[in-house]
Amino acid sequence: MNAKTDFEAIFREYYPYLYNLSNKVLNDRSTAEDIVQSVFLSVWKKRVELKISTSWRSYLSRAVVNACYDYLKKSARMVSLNKVEADAVHTTEEAVAHAELQQNIKKAIARLPEKCRLIFTMSRFEGLSSAEIADNMNLSKKTVDNQIGIALTKLREELKPYITLKVIIILLLLLLLIG
Repeated sequence: MNAKTDFEAIFREYYPYLYNLSNKVLNDRSTAEDIVQSVFLSVWKKRVELKISTSWRSYLSRAVVNACYDYLKKSARMVSLNKVEADAVHTTEEAVAHAELQQNIKKAIARLPEKCRLIFTMSRFEGLSSAEIADNMNLSKKTVDNQIGIALTKLREELKPYITLKVIIILLLLLLLIG
């Protein structure tokens, strides 16, 4: 008998058992198959210097289990690293988008007509009620409410390209908290 024939006999005898063992550990047929094949490939490459003091079954079982655990550890690290990367990118993108949106909101407010801008700013950023603004500016409450409505309509139209539904909800919540 030669080494190739011996190896083929060992492969045929132990492959089904090792595949089932690997699949039990990983619960992933394709990866289990890859791992068992890589263990056999490693054994073939080391066949000259390989000295097994236990049975082939025991040696190959331990090699497959160790390879499975190495795979799981590597997978867990990759998932963790990918999550950290995704979180960092997501946070950076959100920060940039938030800063850009704030800048566009400030510009849009600055482009409002002066009286409309003043009433909107007093309402939303100073927290004054329509009645308080009307008293301060010698206007009717209805005029103040109309000016706030005009400001919101103009801002909504001007900021439409920048605002998603999520941002609109957050912006409205912030405005409610402020005012």
